[in-house]
Amino acid sequence: MAFRAFRAHSVSQGSSMAERITEEPLPSTKTAQSTVTCIYQANIAGFWRNVTVLWWKNLMNHSLHISIDSVGGDFHYNCKIDVKPWNFWGKKGYKSFDVDGHHVEVYWDLQSAKFSSGPEPSSDYYVALVSKEEVAFLLGDYSKKA
Repeated sequence: MAFRAFRAHSVSQGSSMAERITEEPLPSTKTAQSTVTCIYQANIAGFWRNVTVLWWKNLMNHSLHISIDSVGGDFHYNCKIDVKPWNFWGKKGYKSFDVDGHHVEVYWDLQSAKFSSGPEPSSDYYVALVSKEEVAFLLGDYSKKA
């Protein structure tokens, strides 16, 4: 499994498998909603692509939005995961979609995830992208569980 980053900055969750390209949290204010956007590069469907991960939180739920760029970068393939605190089903799961005609799967386990004040989990979780039957991208500190 290989990842590239424009800027070497280790992922704060302890994963040594992916590195952030950028991190753009919104200014710290007392609002009911917050987001964190991280951009990575991963080899998905045979090409290095930007993978944008958006963690979003409001008073009612947490969401995870993953966007993968097409080869030319002019199109984005999207996957949205809602993690509602009162529903068990959204905290662990699987989705699949096509990226430039190639099957990509997203697996996640946020059942035990610990969140601080922000929308991004701080520990005890994983989010994995699988392409060509290999883990192409992995976030979180539960890599063995993934």
